[in-house]
Amino acid sequence: MYSEQPLNAFEMVVELGLAIDLKSDYKIDTFNPGANIVIVTAEEREGGLRRVMENNEDKAKAKEMSKMSRATATGGGSSYVDSCASGTI
Repeated sequence: MYSEQPLNAFEMVVELGLAIDLKSDYKIDTFNPGANIVIVTAEEREGGLRRVMENNEDKAKAKEMSKMSRATATGGGSSYVDSCASGTI
């Protein structure tokens, strides 16, 4: 479960540029209780949020992606059309 999270994080940070990388440790052994666990501190989270909030270019990029995402779910958008075809709407 949640095995796609590292891939999602990579896509958001590297490919889409919509997020910042606080810590990336994709080699965590989640099935080993004694494994080292990476913990993001409150100070690191606060610093990351400040970087996001202060970067106007990232805000504009996120707003544009939000607009495109909404367009796919409205009438005529690709997700809307797929949902109608499958009978979920």
